[in-house]
Amino acid sequence: MENKKIFYSQSGWLFDRHMELNESERDENRSIEVDEETYWKTMSSPLHFAWKVINGELVNVRYQETPTSEIVEDIRIRRQNECFYFTDRAGWLYSLTQAQHDEVMIWRQQWLNAPATLQVPPKPSWLL
Repeated sequence: MENKKIFYSQSGWLFDRHMELNESERDENRSIEVDEETYWKTMSSPLHFAWKVINGELVNVRYQETPTSEIVEDIRIRRQNECFYFTDRAGWLYSLTQAQHDEVMIWRQQWLNAPATLQVPPKPSWLL
C-alpha cells in the first residue's frame, strides 16, 4: 500500500481532499503521511467530530473543544466541499430520482443552517 500525504491548517485541522489547495496551504511542514486505510478513514467523521493533527498525531476530536468561530468556519468549508460540491451541479441534480432530489434538497438546507446550529448533517446513505 502506498502512503498518502494529508495537509492541515495552522490550527491543525485537515484540509478537505476534494478541493485544490493554494500554495500557502500546501506547506510541506504542515503535512502528515498516512497509509491508504487511514487516508480514507479521515474522509469522514461522526457528528460533532473532526480530524486534527495534535503534537504530530492524527486524532478525531469533538468540535466543542474548539472556539465557536473555528467551528463555524470549518462548517462553512465542509459545507462547500461536502454538500455544494454535489448539489450545485445542475446535470447531477437532473440525474436523480424525485425521492433522491427531495432528500438532497433537505440535506442542502440543513447545511445552509449548519453555521447557525453548529450541526453537521449526515450525508444521505446513497450519496458516495
